[in-house]
Amino acid sequence: MIEATCTVCRRREARLLHVVDGWRIVRCTSCSHRYLSPRPSPEEVRRSTDSVHEPEHVPDRVGQVVRRIERHEPAGRVLDVGSRLGPRVLHGRLDSIEHTDESFDVVTMFDVIAHLEDPRRDLLEVWRVLRRGGLLVVATPDAGSIATRALGSRWPELKRAPDHLQFFTVRSLSELLAVSGLTAFQWHTIGRGAPLRTMIADLAHAEMCVYARKTGVPQPLATRWRQREVRIARVRRGAVTPA
Repeated sequence: MIEATCTVCRRREARLLHVVDGWRIVRCTSCSHRYLSPRPSPEEVRRSTDSVHEPEHVPDRVGQVVRRIERHEPAGRVLDVGSRLGPRVLHGRLDSIEHTDESFDVVTMFDVIAHLEDPRRDLLEVWRVLRRGGLLVVATPDAGSIATRALGSRWPELKRAPDHLQFFTVRSLSELLAVSGLTAFQWHTIGRGAPLRTMIADLAHAEMCVYARKTGVPQPLATRWRQREVRIARVRRGAVTPA
């Protein structure tokens, strides 16, 4: 078992938030990011992730986001980290796949970032391959939603530890993007397009989608996070996103 460091601000100081099925979910005392600590070795985590099957509702949710992406970037070259889009699939870690600098207009990460040992390190590679002004789209469970806070330790996503290592809120994800040279400018919830009878279950699996642009320069991994005000426009489900 490995004691984890907060991926956002690089601090180790954290407070116990929940214990679910024997796994400790902690909250960073500096930036409030939630993560699993201690956790299994990277090899054990990868074996756990490889055994997870894609839920049936994933294609519908991806479709919702792709339509918004097309409004922001009508054409361009796309890298999907997690291999759910496109005909060409490369196997390996993001930093082991040799793409040239600024070779993509859009990078998408659907249900990926929660599984990463150190998302900040991986986002530096995203920044490298994304063109200046390019679009990053991240979809992940929302640890800060009203339903999530109400459920507390009963939130279903917590039971996915140690498959899930990170539990982001809109704020913590936006801060992580900021130190990675990416500016979050918009977010919305995404769902299954479920009928009313399953809406409560859908809320329990609250998922957010955050859009960011490559605008700045990443801070080195050793750099500690400084608190700042986060202001991101929220787009509710079904709203029209401006180009």
